[in-house]
Amino acid sequence: MSLGNRLGDERGLIAGLLLRLVLPLALMGAVGYEAAAVATARSDAQEVAGAAVVAAGDAYRRTESLDEARRAARRTIRRRNPTARLESFGVGGDGRIRLTVSREAGTLVVQHVEFLRGFHVARATAVSDRVEGA
Repeated sequence: MSLGNRLGDERGLIAGLLLRLVLPLALMGAVGYEAAAVATARSDAQEVAGAAVVAAGDAYRRTESLDEARRAARRTIRRRNPTARLESFGVGGDGRIRLTVSREAGTLVVQHVEFLRGFHVARATAVSDRVEGA
């Protein structure tokens, strides 16, 4: 066997090993990135919703105006995360303000895969303590 044939065989072996190692590691890294992006968006949406419902409750107690409470919630959401948005806002029969905040996750793949698309938008609902007169 000539020296050229032996080196060609070894290069193929090394390339095959690298491909078998690098491809699964890259795939695991991509999956980890997507999962972290979704988890971060959910956590952030929950934090923003909690801050917004506190601001809304405080504004309502101060002004007794649901419109002012809604504006306070929107201001807080915009200040905490400009990419988040207020999806719903209301007062239940129990006198508690309920609001839902949504935020898109910064993913690369999830938003493009039909059966995973529901994970792309994180939603969080927060409920205030009872506000008097609501």
